[in-house]
Amino acid sequence: MTDHETTPGADRQPVDVDAKLALDRFELDEGYAHVVVGDDADDAVFDHLVTLCPAGLYKRGPAGERLFDHAGCLECGTCRIEGAP
Repeated sequence: MTDHETTPGADRQPVDVDAKLALDRFELDEGYAHVVVGDDADDAVFDHLVTLCPAGLYKRGPAGERLFDHAGCLECGTCRIEGAP
C-alpha cells in the first residue's frame, strides 16, 4: 500500500468556493422583498449590518441615508441574527 492509499482524504482536491458560488442561481421575486428595513430601524444596528453583511446590501448614501437592496441577498441569516431586536 502506498501513502496515498492509507491517508484518508488524500485523493480529494481543495474546494474552490468562488467557483461553487458562481454556480448559485436564485429566482428573484421582484415584487416581494424577504428582508425589509423599517423606517424606524435603529441607526446603530443598521450601521452594524453595513459592516457585517457579506453581500454588501446595507449601505449609507452620500447624505447619510440608508440604502438597502434585497436582490443580492445570499440568505446567510446575518441580518436576522445580528439585526434582531
